[in-house]
Amino acid sequence: MHDSGITGSGNTICLIDNGLYYQHSNLGGCVGSNCKVLATYNAQDGTSNINSESHGTWTAGVIASDHSKYRGVAYGSKLVFVQNTGYNNFSNAIKWCVDNKDTYNITIIS
Repeated sequence: MHDSGITGSGNTICLIDNGLYYQHSNLGGCVGSNCKVLATYNAQDGTSNINSESHGTWTAGVIASDHSKYRGVAYGSKLVFVQNTGYNNFSNAIKWCVDNKDTYNITIIS
């Protein structure tokens, strides 16, 4: 895909998982409009506070890592991260992605 010029650029992926270490250098190291991770949301409590050490970090890397050797499949994309640690709030997580699709140009929910 990368050799064909497909990088994910212009897309934002709303990643629903159980936690994210967004400070990781291959994920941009920050959250905000000038970062790879544009926003975070906790579906359990409705805040932007998320657990920073979990499976979502690995998933985010597979999707969007900009490491020079181990690039994600869509390394040019942006991410918004929604923390969801149980089935009870999964619909809240999806709803947040849909409700914020225009704000963050969300084109994919994973």
